[in-house]
Amino acid sequence: MRKYTSSLPSRGLSLIELMISIALGLLLVAVVIQIYIGSKATYNKQEDLSRLQENGRVALDVIGRAGRVIGFKSDPSASTSGLFPASAPAIIGTAGTGTSDSLTIRFQGSGNGTGTANGSVVNCLGVAIDANTTAFNRFYVANNAAGRPGLFCDTTDNSTVDGEEVVSEIEHLRFLYGVDTSGDGVADYYVPAVAVSNWDQVVSLRIGLIAATPNTINPTLDTKTYDVLGNSYNPTDDRRSRRLYTMIITLRNRTP
Repeated sequence: MRKYTSSLPSRGLSLIELMISIALGLLLVAVVIQIYIGSKATYNKQEDLSRLQENGRVALDVIGRAGRVIGFKSDPSASTSGLFPASAPAIIGTAGTGTSDSLTIRFQGSGNGTGTANGSVVNCLGVAIDANTTAFNRFYVANNAAGRPGLFCDTTDNSTVDGEEVVSEIEHLRFLYGVDTSGDGVADYYVPAVAVSNWDQVVSLRIGLIAATPNTINPTLDTKTYDVLGNSYNPTDDRRSRRLYTMIITLRNRTP
């Protein structure tokens, strides 16, 4: 049997073909990496914006929940001035000068009055307050261990004891107080703490705060100045996103 062999020489990839194949492969890898990086950056930005929105809402909710029980008395017939005298009023605030305001509130709890709270009245840290026990809550902004600002709450009524952070990334806090001068239970005007002459006339509370994203997610610096209830707040020029949140609450125990 005659054996036939090809007269064409066998050949593999030339050097140029090999280089073109490698270049196309590297280009494909680069495109995939770029898509991944872009998707990751978009995901991180959306996650940070979600955190910002959540922190803003939670901060308002924490302050609002505590604010609605301002001046609550375990025994409705008890003397208000006896439970909340001028030296320890149910509500009082301080206006910051270039810094955040602070708010101090007091209220009594609910329970059997012998140490067993029923859980219907809690402080800013979620601790149930028993009947005939007066709770103290002070809200303010301070830096945490990481050096970032947050909403803190002190429940000790002791200026030498630091409060606990309840919401992170809250940069600025402002309060205006609704003062009722006519006695009808409706605020006639809103003023900062320095303009309140009689804290017993405060019937509502306006809250304003600036929340920020945990990370720097913007391509440009945030150079804006924010108006927080008439108070200018100029944050550090970084690449974080920020948002203003406001709310008005009525002091239920001071209105009809």
